[in-house]
Amino acid sequence: VLFVCPLFGVVLVTPTAAEETEPMFLTWDNYDNMTSTKTVFIKFFAPWCTHCKRMANDWEQLEEEWKGDDVGLVASVDCTDHNGGK
Repeated sequence: VLFVCPLFGVVLVTPTAAEETEPMFLTWDNYDNMTSTKTVFIKFFAPWCTHCKRMANDWEQLEEEWKGDDVGLVASVDCTDHNGGK
């Protein structure tokens, strides 16, 4: 299941298999392990974006609240990382 909100650049995904929630930043290398069997709430952000900066503290708090949860994962993707963490 995929929900996209273009205004905030947020996606809700429901994939299939489980891992630990650290690190909170998703990359090409850790996406499958971090998201399998979890409902995932992802913030796609750019470090220079004013809206993203304003949201950062609240998002980090939300990530911390969901850290280690068996069912859900709240994480971030840096859209300026063109190599996808590789």
